[in-house]
Amino acid sequence: MCRAMISGHHQKCCQGYTLIELMIAAALSIFIVTILNSTLVKTAKFMEEIKAAGNLLQTGQYLVSFLGNEVSMAGFYGEFDRSALLGSASSVSVPPEICQTLNRPNIAQAMPYAISGKNNVVKGYRICGSDRVKPGTDVLLVRRVSAQKLTAKSKLKSGEFFVHNLADNFDVLWGSGSTPSTEINTVSIRQWQQTIYYLSADNVFKRRRYLKGRYGSAEPLAEAVYDFQLEYGLRQTATLEDCTLSSELSFLAAPLSAVQWQQVVAVRVFLLLKVSWLDSEQPKTSLNYAGQQVEIAQGETHKLFEITIPIMNLFQR
Repeated sequence: MCRAMISGHHQKCCQGYTLIELMIAAALSIFIVTILNSTLVKTAKFMEEIKAAGNLLQTGQYLVSFLGNEVSMAGFYGEFDRSALLGSASSVSVPPEICQTLNRPNIAQAMPYAISGKNNVVKGYRICGSDRVKPGTDVLLVRRVSAQKLTAKSKLKSGEFFVHNLADNFDVLWGSGSTPSTEINTVSIRQWQQTIYYLSADNVFKRRRYLKGRYGSAEPLAEAVYDFQLEYGLRQTATLEDCTLSSELSFLAAPLSAVQWQQVVAVRVFLLLKVSWLDSEQPKTSLNYAGQQVEIAQGETHKLFEITIPIMNLFQR
């Protein structure tokens, strides 16, 4: 009897799980794995969107800082009497073309127009015959000289233009690769700088600098930029002591008259950056800026940056 009981107990322990129990366990395992997988996918997507938003923020802050530094120095030509600068524009009824080939006379004529640009360029427009600009966006041109003066032993780089500051006037020099004559005060010479900023058709924000007698190749500054709009702050009267922006400014879009271009004392910049994600939960929305309404599609992570940049040099005040 004891042997039979022991044998029955051993048989019961070795039976294992039934088919129904295995099916329930498998179903529960699949359910748990599905939930975990869905959670991991959503978490990864959420982290990617956070990363994308962070990258947009970083890129936008870089562009805002970069353009702020560049535009604020527009019209800086060194130290000389401002009346000499204004006199150079007396016979010029329109600002020089953005893509104009430079020479000594037309540099002097262009100096009163420290800022100029184009508004809502048409489809197919190429910047100075080269890179295609995104239709509907703006183009900005900044004229200035280098903040760094030449040293006594510096040579005038071949093919470059330089502004020589005199006590009550200025002169434009052409670099030949040699050291200036001893009659010229070298430390009052600064290199001419002229730069175009624009958004190419492939949504890359770029610049082109005037180097050695022509505009150089396009230099990419940032990707994922979808719009670039500009407004120009004009002031009818301004003094050297007044270096703050106020409600006196009237902001207009290009094109401006020749007189208005000379009255520009600030530039308002709008930069729209965005990236798209499949199955993103970002809702569809719209933005209103620079006199236009822009639709943001569902699933697009975006950042709109706006900055008003005062032109801080004395010659625009």
